Amino acid sequence: METNAFSSLAVLNLQSSYSLFESACCPDKDLVVLVSRHGRKDRLSLWKIQGPKIWEVQVGANIQEIVNVAWSPDGQTIAVAHSPPGLTLHSMQDGHEERVLLLDQIHSSTLHAPRITGLWWTQDSRKQTGVPVADIFRRNNVITGSAHSILKILPLLDHLQEDDNQLNAADLFAFQGTQTRSQTKRELPDFMRQWPALQSDPVTASMSSHLPGSNSKSTALDAEASVVGESLLFVADNVGRLFSFLDGSYPTGYVTLQTEHSIKSLFQHSPRSVFTAHLASSAKTISPSCFYPTLITMPLLDNRLVRDVAKSSTSARTLLWYIWRLVKDMRAAWLGSESMSGARELGPRWVRALEMKQTADFGEKDSAAILDLTRLLLTGRSTEALADLLGSGEQMSERGIQKWETTVSETLIKLRDFSEKRVTPAFQRLHLVLEEVEGWSLLPQYAAFEFSRDDVDACRHLCARGIVVSSWLASVARRELRRFASFVAWLRFSVNNLNTTNEGNTGARYDVLEVNNYFMSGLQASPIDKWFVGPIPTFTPEDLGVPDQRQPLQEVLEKARQAAKQGKEEGWRKATSQKDLDHIDRNLDALAQELATRCQRIFAHAAGAVSRSASVTLKCVCLFRVPYDAATHQQPSRVEVSIREFYLPEGGEEGMPVDLLEVQFFDDEHVVIVYRLPNETGPVFVATGSYNDLGYESLQADAYVNIYAREKLVMATVEAWNKGQLRSVKQMITRRRRLNIQGGERVSVAVNGLAGRRVACVLNEEGVAMEGLDLEGDGEDIEGSGEDG
Repeated sequence: METNAFSSLAVLNLQSSYSLFESACCPDKDLVVLVSRHGRKDRLSLWKIQGPKIWEVQVGANIQEIVNVAWSPDGQTIAVAHSPPGLTLHSMQDGHEERVLLLDQIHSSTLHAPRITGLWWTQDSRKQTGVPVADIFRRNNVITGSAHSILKILPLLDHLQEDDNQLNAADLFAFQGTQTRSQTKRELPDFMRQWPALQSDPVTASMSSHLPGSNSKSTALDAEASVVGESLLFVADNVGRLFSFLDGSYPTGYVTLQTEHSIKSLFQHSPRSVFTAHLASSAKTISPSCFYPTLITMPLLDNRLVRDVAKSSTSARTLLWYIWRLVKDMRAAWLGSESMSGARELGPRWVRALEMKQTADFGEKDSAAILDLTRLLLTGRSTEALADLLGSGEQMSERGIQKWETTVSETLIKLRDFSEKRVTPAFQRLHLVLEEVEGWSLLPQYAAFEFSRDDVDACRHLCARGIVVSSWLASVARRELRRFASFVAWLRFSVNNLNTTNEGNTGARYDVLEVNNYFMSGLQASPIDKWFVGPIPTFTPEDLGVPDQRQPLQEVLEKARQAAKQGKEEGWRKATSQKDLDHIDRNLDALAQELATRCQRIFAHAAGAVSRSASVTLKCVCLFRVPYDAATHQQPSRVEVSIREFYLPEGGEEGMPVDLLEVQFFDDEHVVIVYRLPNETGPVFVATGSYNDLGYESLQADAYVNIYAREKLVMATVEAWNKGQLRSVKQMITRRRRLNIQGGERVSVAVNGLAGRRVACVLNEEGVAMEGLDLEGDGEDIEGSGEDG
């Protein structure tokens, strides 16, 4: 017998008490998650199984207790369930919070305090049939002709720097550890928090990645190629509801199983859309789990429709978040915000200073600032108040004029470039996505998503207005910049004329008409204000002068030929007047918010299609070791059991029995057993045993026909065994190892039976000592000791 069959990787002596969950082991790395209690809150920590602690973080400000953890199949993300009910995703790298998953429905009125009772993260286990075709065009499962295939070939939009990455001079030159900057990350609006989306991928939405020095498109393609299958994150509560998240981030709603029940176990079958759950009543503190399984079928998961809708929802969310931030930045730069003044205020402030001089210093009853400015522009003669302001005003020094010019010019350039090069292309890309969604609303394959064509069409029209309004803003900002440049040139010329006696200074380099236009529209009341104030735009193309009647192509071509024949003669041109557009609302800020709210409602309702189409069967046919009669579906046709007595060879022919402390399924063939010798408080051992080649024995019908709980079935089986109605088979423990930690009456075990890992972690009852084991090792210790801190 191998008494030292496994390798001990490390023995950790922890300074405080920790908790170990069954799913704490990383699936593809030698890492384990531990939870410690500090005061009234829990902390999450990641450890190497060999010993050292990697990081430790506090999970949220309002989180009091961590109730469960689950690893993503790729081992890069940790899902953490909390109390009060909540769910957060944390990075494996440093433990920072990547995302908060909303579980608002869990707070509905129930007889018991809401709490999360189960957490599972499963991976798609479907195997690809046949020989896979090489993706030589690198389509990455994108359908040719779809919105994303078009977005893929468009130029990438410029990336916006995140708020938490913006540094100032104090941050750059301060000593290490003395930075005083506060973490003022932009708060997400409601539509962003409630919008269903996959993990953010800017390149999919035709936006450049924020990673410096990297090729965004090649990085995205490599990232897509490295994704292994698809995954589903399940969260169960104590009122019988099962929440699901595609890839651990995209919410697909919840399925109601049974009121006031919780899920004890959840298994995924070979078809990706079929799951088996065992329920237990939530009304009692200790409640047995139901013997009969509950079958959950989610048929939409068997095709790609759900992922296509999720990708469109994610791209729309990314584009609207991009537009929303740009519009807010443009509004703050022009009109100002709580922390900064806008460039728009400089002109009115200067006019108000002139009016105060006219009334307060020079006793004029009626102030006419614009009239005095126009007089100086046309005649070169200035009033006393205007001359005094130009000669000694606060803003009339060369430095003051330079600051005024720089602030307004940079803001107008920002409005022009942002709206022309960023906002308008983002609206155009969003329009492509909405066009595809509108097409889905007409297809019967997407009927389960319940897309409303009227709602999608309304969003598409809003997006089209956004394209027009943002392009319009770029044109107006360009015109305003030209007029302001002429105004500043005239202002400098006038100040120099007043401050010098050289009468030959006639080098005026400004356009009188442009300066006068800036007096009338720009200095006090700018037309740009309409893009950030007022109601939501509701104009139609006809309101902008587009003919409402479409002419045949032949007539249009004939008019073009006639115009080409006349050459430079302009007699063919009809006398038309410029259309007045002042009454048209053009509030880009309000339009972006309304569009975001409407799109969020559409995609949030579509995300629940998976749960709406799911079916729950409480009575099903199980074809494994508990087969059921297909005719009745009421009772199993028979129940087969296998009783094993583990023993040690030291007891001779009869063997030495053991006391089992914990048993965990390791893989498809073995279980991990933690035991100690009977009637002893000494050392604890870990061993493995096989269960794939067991012989099963049928129970008599009266032993299970009226049993509805798995625990009662076990009790009935033990009773039958004691009466001699069932026989047991003794199984000798051949591979074991004595643990270096001192156990108690209970231990916590977490295992990872995947190929290439096959490790186990055992935490003692006090939670202050943990040992990691390599269950495929050759028995040679490679362990080391580690301490917390």
